[in-house]
Amino acid sequence: MSNKPNENPDKKDFLSSLVSDTKPESFAQEEVTRIEKRPFKLDKTLLAILGGAAVIVAVASWFLFFAPNVKMGDFVGKNVSEVQIWVRQNSIASTDIIISERYDFNTAKDVVIEQSLAPNTAFRKGTKKITIVVSLGPDPDEKITFPDLANMNYSEITAWRDSNKLLNVSIKQVYSSTVEEGNVISYDLRNVPEGDFTRGTSLTINISRGPQPVGQVEVVNYEGKTLMEFETWASGKGLKYSSSESYSDTVQEGLIISQSIKSGTVDAGTEITVVVSKGKAATMTNLVGKSDTQAQAWCSANGVNCQVQEVYHNTALPHTVVKQSAGSGSIVDAKTIVELQVSLGRVDFKTFTGSTISELRVWVEEMNYKQAGLNLVEH
Repeated sequence: MSNKPNENPDKKDFLSSLVSDTKPESFAQEEVTRIEKRPFKLDKTLLAILGGAAVIVAVASWFLFFAPNVKMGDFVGKNVSEVQIWVRQNSIASTDIIISERYDFNTAKDVVIEQSLAPNTAFRKGTKKITIVVSLGPDPDEKITFPDLANMNYSEITAWRDSNKLLNVSIKQVYSSTVEEGNVISYDLRNVPEGDFTRGTSLTINISRGPQPVGQVEVVNYEGKTLMEFETWASGKGLKYSSSESYSDTVQEGLIISQSIKSGTVDAGTEITVVVSKGKAATMTNLVGKSDTQAQAWCSANGVNCQVQEVYHNTALPHTVVKQSAGSGSIVDAKTIVELQVSLGRVDFKTFTGSTISELRVWVEEMNYKQAGLNLVEH
């Protein structure tokens, strides 16, 4: 075989050497052929397909892992329930929504005041912490100047209530033969000083409807309601009324236990009497000799306020009652304070050798405070 053009003619051709005269005769019939290796060429169509696939994968990855997939809603001025619906519909994790609350005079309760992400902002779920500020309504603890109600009429009072957005003001119109129609008969602040009046304070105002037309009155049963409610109704209807108090195991203190006339029609001027509950009461038992645990259990079961004083006693066992302030058989209730003296047993004397006289005096005073009955004789 001949060498390729431009090859070094002196370079030995390995394939040509295989057919040299020095070969064995057994290879005389062999033919040697040179195989040329063609350079690899990438098909242009294949390149286009692979390039297109790479673009598709890149675009899909962006949409799958990076592209925004949620748009922020516009919730300001809307009820917080709409935020909750939006969160569920978009499968947003509850940990990504932070609901905070604050009082706002101009915004009703449960209405959104602010949101940390602007409406229509696109974002990917799990990448944003969104804060929603929700109104608690006007602050119920904000102090409000209390007006001169006695010199205000119905329209002035309602205007004062509405402009201050008072939360617990009840205005009732009742008949009155002494107060001109539209003027205040009475008001009740439930034992709150006028100087401490707040937006959330309970206030009941009774406004006169003028004299009741002469005739008969349909009786309303006020059992279980307050004496003030009954008196306001009876006064407005032109009825006479009186009240008394009694203990009750079932009716809360301050509420009406019974009413002399509960229903039907009566003439104006008829007197109705009611009995008002003083709460629960108990007949005091003898607790002397019982353990302090037994005594406290009786006091708790009967709603009695028992206070224990520990005292030294020469004969009574420790932790037993030796004296009580309320006698057995007396009537006691939640307002009654029953003092119980409970034994500490005998005084445990100790040695004061090496101590000062002042230390001894202090110890004696402490023991005698608990009725030890010690006398200190100094020489």
